[in-house]
Amino acid sequence: MHSKRWGLFPLALISKPRHDSLTMCEAREQETIGYRVDRRQFHATDIILPSGQYLQALNPQGQKLEALLETVRPNSKPPRASSLFVFEALDCAEHFWTKMTNGKLYKVRVVGAVLHCGDMALTETLYRADLDAPGSTQLAEEYWRSGRSQHPVIELIVPTAEVLEVISDSEQDRRKAFAARAGIILPQPGRTPS
Repeated sequence: MHSKRWGLFPLALISKPRHDSLTMCEAREQETIGYRVDRRQFHATDIILPSGQYLQALNPQGQKLEALLETVRPNSKPPRASSLFVFEALDCAEHFWTKMTNGKLYKVRVVGAVLHCGDMALTETLYRADLDAPGSTQLAEEYWRSGRSQHPVIELIVPTAEVLEVISDSEQDRRKAFAARAGIILPQPGRTPS
């Protein structure tokens, strides 16, 4: 059965942001530390700017999702296409990193204000859905209102970030982490599988 308000999306999927989560994400007065996944190579103290190639790298469903998010984006929020995304939590960044071929994982300091704090889980739900379905627009609007899913993956939209640490720039490490997350046992070097 579908909710009248959300169409195909259950109302339980969304929770209103708690006051303390807004304080953590949007009303930051302290230095903001986060985690960036990127294919580009950086070193400690490098400044990461948006690549400007975000939309071109997306498949048709991803482009359609971004078009929907742009259509409902409030004027007070920055366009996603020209923004830099930083994960708030290391475990969320690591999960995303394991899925990105040739991805590198960085600990960063946000330079400038956090422009938006969104739940990537909401955009992932939209991506897997029929974007023309009833409720899609409302779910996209909820993303821009900083709504939260039951299992939020917080992404900060920022103007730029400074690399504090290269956590991993090794494709071999990324593959091992992916295998571990997926429960795949990789063969040991020098040993033949039995």
